[in-house]
Amino acid sequence: MSELPNLGDRMFVPINTDMWSGMEFHRFIGFQRAYVVGFKHAADSLIESVIQEGGRTLDERVIPACHLYRHYVELHLKYILCEGRTAGHVAFKNEDIQNHSVYHLWQATKRLMLLAFPEEPADRLAATELLLKDVYDCDPSGQESRYHETRGGKASLSQLPNLYDLPNQLRMMAKLEKYFEEWVLVFQCQFEDEDFHSATPPLELFPSKESPEVH
Repeated sequence: MSELPNLGDRMFVPINTDMWSGMEFHRFIGFQRAYVVGFKHAADSLIESVIQEGGRTLDERVIPACHLYRHYVELHLKYILCEGRTAGHVAFKNEDIQNHSVYHLWQATKRLMLLAFPEEPADRLAATELLLKDVYDCDPSGQESRYHETRGGKASLSQLPNLYDLPNQLRMMAKLEKYFEEWVLVFQCQFEDEDFHSATPPLELFPSKESPEVH
């Protein structure tokens, strides 16, 4: 049994380490990627533990995993948009993507993808959009996986099936991660390629002065 808190207890106790094995490393290379993949891999661990334990911890771990997955999707879409901006394809202000709408972020990301590579297969975009729609429909605001009821007093996660295929969820999230990572790599390579120059000026991704609509 866990002990109760005692005076002198602290949550984050520093230990001696080199810069390549702690938070200093992430401060050196930038936190963005660590945040992106960290939430997804943490969710993977929760789902895998439920599968390994035969579903005994289903009620305790699936909802936190869904929250982590949704947050991962939001962050990875923002990551792609930022890398596309760095590569010179689009222009936007940071506040333009400071929202939690997976729908809004995906529409902007899809525009970026088609701008950078008009030949991107339509079926791949459509398949990705369906997976993201599942994520969005389950928790449109990003709050239903955080609280047991909505602000209107309704039960949260009403669109989440009573029981669903957890190994399939792992596979689908792995597919999204692979697809998103491919786009991040494309834009990073373009930025580092001295011979790459966008043929047109960066597209203003959010030309309206008004705040983008949040769905």
